[in-house]
Amino acid sequence: MTARRGLVPVFLGTVLVATAYASAFAPGGAPRWAFWAMSLGTAVLCPGMMALGAGRPARSLGPLRFALAFTFVVLLAGFGLAFGLPG
Repeated sequence: MTARRGLVPVFLGTVLVATAYASAFAPGGAPRWAFWAMSLGTAVLCPGMMALGAGRPARSLGPLRFALAFTFVVLLAGFGLAFGLPG
């Protein structure tokens, strides 16, 4: 069961990152939302991979959820700040 819980954010993060990369082929370059899709996708993908690596069969992640949530918040804030600052 833990593997399925870890696969959902990995799948969603991969789709967001792939969409951001694919938008670079749009006429006129990547749109503004592509930066945010990339940052959100990376922030979702990393804790998902961590959950897959730390998960044990038939056991929940328990207190590790706080560490995964903290990682998500730090990555999202870091990438969001980098993309939100003026050029």
